[in-house]
Amino acid sequence: MTRSRAKRGHPEKLGFRGAKTCAARLRRVLLDHDYRYHVLDDPVISDADYDKLKRELIALEERFPELVTPDSPTQRVGGRPREGFVTIRHETPVLSIQSLWQEEDFRRFYESRCRELGRKSCVLVGEPKYDGASIELVYDDGRLVSASTRGDGHTGEEVTSNIRTIREVPLQLPAGLAGRKRKRVRVPPHLVLRGEVYMEKGDFEQLNRRQERAGGRTFANPRNAAAGSLRQLDPKITAQRPLRVFFWEVAPATRGRPATHTECLQLLKNLGLKTNAEATALHSADEAVRWFERMRARRERFRYEIDGCVLKIDDLADQQKLGTRADSPRWAVAWKFPARQGTTRIREITAHVGRTGAVTPVARLDPVQLGGVQVGYVTLHNQDEIDRKDIRVGDTVLVERAGDVIPHVVQVVKERRTGREKRYRLPRTCPDCGGPITRGAGEAVARCTNTSCPARLREALRHFSSTEAMDIHGFGGKLVDQLVSRRVVASLADIYALAPGDLKKLGRIGEKAAGNLFAAIGRSRKNARLDRVLYAVGIPGVGRAAAMALAAKFGSLGKFARADARALASAGFGSQLSAGIAQWLENRANRELLARLRRAGIDPKLVRRGDRLKDKTVVFTGGLDSMTREQAADAVIQQGGKVGDNVSRDTDLVVTGARPGATKLNAARAHAIKTIDEPAFLRLVAPR
Repeated sequence: MTRSRAKRGHPEKLGFRGAKTCAARLRRVLLDHDYRYHVLDDPVISDADYDKLKRELIALEERFPELVTPDSPTQRVGGRPREGFVTIRHETPVLSIQSLWQEEDFRRFYESRCRELGRKSCVLVGEPKYDGASIELVYDDGRLVSASTRGDGHTGEEVTSNIRTIREVPLQLPAGLAGRKRKRVRVPPHLVLRGEVYMEKGDFEQLNRRQERAGGRTFANPRNAAAGSLRQLDPKITAQRPLRVFFWEVAPATRGRPATHTECLQLLKNLGLKTNAEATALHSADEAVRWFERMRARRERFRYEIDGCVLKIDDLADQQKLGTRADSPRWAVAWKFPARQGTTRIREITAHVGRTGAVTPVARLDPVQLGGVQVGYVTLHNQDEIDRKDIRVGDTVLVERAGDVIPHVVQVVKERRTGREKRYRLPRTCPDCGGPITRGAGEAVARCTNTSCPARLREALRHFSSTEAMDIHGFGGKLVDQLVSRRVVASLADIYALAPGDLKKLGRIGEKAAGNLFAAIGRSRKNARLDRVLYAVGIPGVGRAAAMALAAKFGSLGKFARADARALASAGFGSQLSAGIAQWLENRANRELLARLRRAGIDPKLVRRGDRLKDKTVVFTGGLDSMTREQAADAVIQQGGKVGDNVSRDTDLVVTGARPGATKLNAARAHAIKTIDEPAFLRLVAPR
């Protein structure tokens, strides 16, 4: 990387005057790099070079303690642990914003405010509503003098020492202007700012893993982690937490505040303070609704948690005219997304047997609305998870449904225990077939070992016929239950041996429905693809990506059936997955299943069209206009490559479509991985 460096000599040989000049220059350069890294996300120096500069400044300050200034980057972690927090009274109240959940409520707010101001329309500013901890910072003559939490809105806890540990918070304004061709701005002599301390999702997960390894307390969500980290009595603990900040308001107590909220945000940016790039001026209610829906659709792509959007009247004079009601402003609303967390009670826990024999504890809940969906059941994963979280029947629990995935229990609300809750242990025998349940050494999952277990067969049939696998429409749960309970089907391959008379035994299925089902079975035979078949047969550890990689390596069911652990390992599969696939292939019943499928006419071959992506891993992000994601994956495999789910150091190429995800793009940038757009990808995989 290139970097701008001032000429340096040997700091250890400098006298006091030279050291003073050198220390001032090092402070400016380090603050500039802090701004580039933490605010602009555009570093021009390596971490090693940054640390070298900081060590030089530390050495100078140790030799000449009188050179230490409050705004020095070396002073971000300082001070002894305190015995308790003191409170600070806010110069103007930090108001809580009225929440609403429905579009009609927002439109009612917009229309009534426009009417009060005597206008047909008003300019709003829309911003994400962060799920973090609110703070207020005070700068006098450009220097940070205090920081406090929101508290009750009138007084907050003083957390200045902790805030100083966050690198996105400048200790002196304007920060980071050195070395950049930017117009220097006037810093208000008394500047009161408000913002949100938060933690990115990935950083939060890493923090919880570190806490677990150290035997410490884990956090329920990033908001709790941010708030808990901010309120540490020892600033050194706060400094170890991955806290970040967005600034979202210039408070009324500021002298010389701009005329609009938009201009306030621009002032914050000009002063080197981190604002959110999603903040948008909105000129009508319709435009605001469309923007809100876009934010809601993109929610999961953000690296940080948001639980809605804040919409404010832009003109500060209009804000003053509208005034406040109780403790909330009349010029702003928080339009919330549907809740994704909620508390409910566990009614019972039962054991569920899956297609691989895995026995999973499932909790039945008092129904709770999460993310617009009513949740009545939640998986508890395994006995270790139950024991670690100390989950009991009758417990009140915090349940989360993030990213439209399967809901999970975040934690037990132990304060609500009555003493009547009951501990749960997985049964020793299968609840469906009565066979033994075993748990291998080093494994978290317990399994039913009976390969003929009806429960395993039912789940295997549902998986085999699913859209992602063999895509047999009409093969629903009730039909599967009847086929298994009446012993019409005893193996996956029996699907392709079904005759019309077999369905008549079941009853409750008409002639038209039976015809549609047989037509769907015929289509699945005709349209079978090798990777789908390998995914459909239910090999432990083989998901869609691994099935594509196996198809690319072996090219046919016959060659795959003859593979051993050595061949699988040489194909680039890990030792554990290779051993698991080889063990599955060694099972006589599994080999017979593959043979019967081939005899039934299901023996697809992979057609290679080139080797331009040979041994390359490709990851897609965003939607493609010319093909489905599955067709794009086929194109990669036909060129000898494989498709990955997430961007990592092992990724070779990232293909970006419309509205690419920020997480994958940032990971590609961090690992210096090449990215191409859809037209370039089409040229790459086109037959030649």
